[in-house]
Amino acid sequence: MYVDCCGKTIGKGFQGVMKRWGMKGQPASHGQTKTHRKMGATGGGGTPGKIRKGKKMPGPMGNKWRWARCLKIWRINTKYNIIFVNGNIPGSKGGFVKIKDSLMNDFESNPPVFPTHYPEDNEDIPEELYDSEVHQMHDESIVFEVEEEE
Repeated sequence: MYVDCCGKTIGKGFQGVMKRWGMKGQPASHGQTKTHRKMGATGGGGTPGKIRKGKKMPGPMGNKWRWARCLKIWRINTKYNIIFVNGNIPGSKGGFVKIKDSLMNDFESNPPVFPTHYPEDNEDIPEELYDSEVHQMHDESIVFEVEEEE
């Protein structure tokens, strides 16, 4: 089963263009004075003679809602409502995350079980749900065969 997760990214505050957009800055020598971490030219001097909308400039970084799409679920603990997801989840530790079923895969071959599954009154849900590719903790990992000596 695959899910989409949405979280608020970690805020970095007001950042310059080198950290915010990955610009390389100006040379360290050869006549540069106080412009080492600046972005350089912002707009043309002639027509239109202005800074265009959307120009990458310094400003606040982070603290925005971002989606991580199509993350695989390996295991679900229904007793404590814990979901084990493969991949990076946006946000800080202890932050809230929105989780929904992913729209990027085929549900007919692998239908969602949890968290969108609503059981009937008499239906029991197992405490641990595993993906088919995961080794379950109660299974033996190594089996030794004992050879009989004659």
